[in-house]
Amino acid sequence: MLFRSIVVIAVLGLLALGVVTQRPRLVDRRDAADAAFGALRPELDQRYATVPAIVDALRSAGATDRGPTRALTGDLTAWRAAQRGTDVDRITDAANALEGSVARTRAMVAASDRYRSADATLRTAYDAYDSAAPPAALVTANTRAVAEYRTARGRLLARPAVLVGGFDPRTTYEPILP
Repeated sequence: MLFRSIVVIAVLGLLALGVVTQRPRLVDRRDAADAAFGALRPELDQRYATVPAIVDALRSAGATDRGPTRALTGDLTAWRAAQRGTDVDRITDAANALEGSVARTRAMVAASDRYRSADATLRTAYDAYDSAAPPAALVTANTRAVAEYRTARGRLLARPAVLVGGFDPRTTYEPILP
């Protein structure tokens, strides 16, 4: 009985030591990932400010009822709602969804003779979107910071701190470039 108690106390002590020693590293990595995404946000605001013109051009081309157009409209609404909050993962997920929806509308237009007839208006809208792509250096910095945070979260010694410390995962921003 005494031996069990000593073993339990030793295990709990090691877990506590793991939490105490790993927490600062996790905090630093999480904050670096959040800061790297924070540097991207103004660029993304500028990029996604061009999306309403794409939606308008798609509507003018008669694609209002098409799934990719409806998804793009919904994802733009989700982006705007996420921007009002502070949840970095929610904002990143909304940005990634918007990137995907723009790519799907572009594919829909490319595959349709009817939508290509409105090509000049759509091309202007897509060109504005493409020209507002975030700098590659910022995207790379975000990707690296998130990868380092994920690695720190996955370490065996860090797992107790992750469980008790609220170290939620982070999502990497993934732009889709033409």
